[in-house]
Amino acid sequence: MPVARTYTKADAKAAMDRANYNLFKQWRSVRNDLTNAQFAALGKDVGHTFRHVDGTATAGKSTYENEDVAAEVTMQLLNSPEGQKMLKRLDTASPEGSFMENDPANRKIEAAVSGDWYGSNGTGGGKAKITRAACQVMKLGESVLWVHTSYPTAF
Repeated sequence: MPVARTYTKADAKAAMDRANYNLFKQWRSVRNDLTNAQFAALGKDVGHTFRHVDGTATAGKSTYENEDVAAEVTMQLLNSPEGQKMLKRLDTASPEGSFMENDPANRKIEAAVSGDWYGSNGTGGGKAKITRAACQVMKLGESVLWVHTSYPTAF
């Protein structure tokens, strides 16, 4: 199954959880098609959507009110026309998936979101309704999506 498909909230949360607190090389280790150099390549080892949630964010980061809001908004990003377009590009550019962070097939999705989802812009302005957000995605296998990060970009 390709990564360009309709996502449920649970699917979006699972894609975020694959990255949150997990080491990238653990996912790489199950692949047998990587060279030693590719496996040993330096890169950001841990995704960080959790760093964009109130209570775990560092100063200055835009945040979601909670993990539930992060999953809902990320689901909207993945299912948006912009998201589906990028996911189709991933499927075309890297049918088997890629474990190289700098692979041009790995993409940023940014889109408007709807609903009553709240967060903060990280500058101390208090909670506000999220109107736009972004996420960074990678395709780790034929049908395995990794959401490296997700964060609000406009309120």
